[in-house]
Amino acid sequence: MSRSELVEAASAHPSGLLLQDVNVSFNGRAVLRELNVVVEPGCSVAVMGRSGTGKSTLLSVIGGLIRPDSGSVWVDGEPVHQLNRTDAARYRAQKVGIVFQSGELLPDISAEENVALAGVLGGKTYAQASAESARLLESVEIGKDLHGQLTRELSGGEQARVAVARALIGQPAVLLADEPTGSLDAELRQEVQTLLYGLPRSTGCCLVLVTHDPLVAQGADKTMTLSNGKLAEQPAQEPLAAPAPAASATPATITAQTRDPTRASQPVLSTPGRPFHPGTSSLSTNPPPPPVR
Repeated sequence: MSRSELVEAASAHPSGLLLQDVNVSFNGRAVLRELNVVVEPGCSVAVMGRSGTGKSTLLSVIGGLIRPDSGSVWVDGEPVHQLNRTDAARYRAQKVGIVFQSGELLPDISAEENVALAGVLGGKTYAQASAESARLLESVEIGKDLHGQLTRELSGGEQARVAVARALIGQPAVLLADEPTGSLDAELRQEVQTLLYGLPRSTGCCLVLVTHDPLVAQGADKTMTLSNGKLAEQPAQEPLAAPAPAASATPATITAQTRDPTRASQPVLSTPGRPFHPGTSSLSTNPPPPPVR
């Protein structure tokens, strides 16, 4: 995509995601090179690539955890590449939802508390966060009888759904999914895939999902391959055959609230000097550098 086309796309979709000429290197090694990506609100992109190709680095750049060496990153009209540490924490609290491969849930509190905690850290009162947590859990088909269950007692599929609900509680402008089905069996993988790809249409967010599995990538509106630091869009293909779900399986139904771009600013998702770092279950002053894969 040419520079003029990128600028035109950003002007036409100010609430979407735009990466323009993004470069990232570590210790002299180029990890991301001249990346140009546009994701419109309500759309999804799957990024495929082998381990070590920079997929997680790409998500960290979009999430404001890594500042690119050059280039620009815009999310919902915000210049992510220019944010300082405090503003980047605020940006993640207000505009980013993250779903991890292993969920990263706190095992010794309930499903509802896991989701509500993210809301409280994002600035909601406990009453607001608790009510929103219950609604979101039901929207991802976690029944009320499981809301009070410790997350370590839930099945893998149930934990994956709780993780999705937690990512949605801030009404994010962009949802980042890092190998979200990597630890699930074929049937659960299909269910979570259907759930995730339905979110942009139901909430208006942008979804960026990274995976090495073509069966998972095929559900996205657009598929791109990351190799040697470069992104290349893949042509549309016929859907690959996927394992048939069990007869009792029920299609996922999403009723999550559409993001309200006019809502008031919320407090920063951090304590002074200790920003929240996705991928950990605690607040850290010195997070390890994100893995390159």
